Amino acid sequence: MNYKIYFDKSKCTGCGSCVMTCMDEYNITPRNAFRKIYQNEYLKDGVVQVDFYAINCQHCEEPDCLVACPKNCFYKEQETGLVLLNKEACIGCGSCSKKCKFGAITYNRSNKAVKCNGCFERIKDKQIPKCVEDCFVQALCL
Repeated sequence: MNYKIYFDKSKCTGCGSCVMTCMDEYNITPRNAFRKIYQNEYLKDGVVQVDFYAINCQHCEEPDCLVACPKNCFYKEQETGLVLLNKEACIGCGSCSKKCKFGAITYNRSNKAVKCNGCFERIKDKQIPKCVEDCFVQALCL
């Protein structure tokens, strides 16, 4: 079964709970947060409208990061379809982050790539990803 986290922008309030819970779960800094929230402001009928977009790794069917990495640090987990990273093998070359269309790959202080793993350990334990669990407006779902 392939796991995907779906986002419903009509429900998102931009509160950031998905970002905060992810940072807490993985003990990461805001700079390396796996989920990012973007805000789009526009005029509609003379009234300012705001849309929010909560984006993370899309765990692509054919991941560009996997192809771009010269050290084969990325792999597609067979059972879940999640794109996982062996950051210990990472040499910090940046090839993967340059190829990612979603800006989902950042680097930690040790210059190792870091990215969302779809809460792989939680999925293995039959739990839902932490960001989905803690989204109180249900803008995120599997």
